[in-house]
Amino acid sequence: MASKFTDKQAKLAHFISSGAKTAEEISSKVKIPLDEVSEELKGMMKLKLVRQDGYPLKYSLAPELESKLK
Repeated sequence: MASKFTDKQAKLAHFISSGAKTAEEISSKVKIPLDEVSEELKGMMKLKLVRQDGYPLKYSLAPELESKLK
């Protein structure tokens, strides 16, 4: 049972595929309000599609997704 990314999730995943980014960096680059970016990232974390590391928090794709993209 495969689920699809929403348009917003696809934009976020594409942007962070090049490296870890803060929610603010993602929001400013993809032109999506910060609160919406935060909600989408939370949902993607629940699905284990992204991970967060460090301080300030930076989001990156889960290793499983990174390996499938390469």
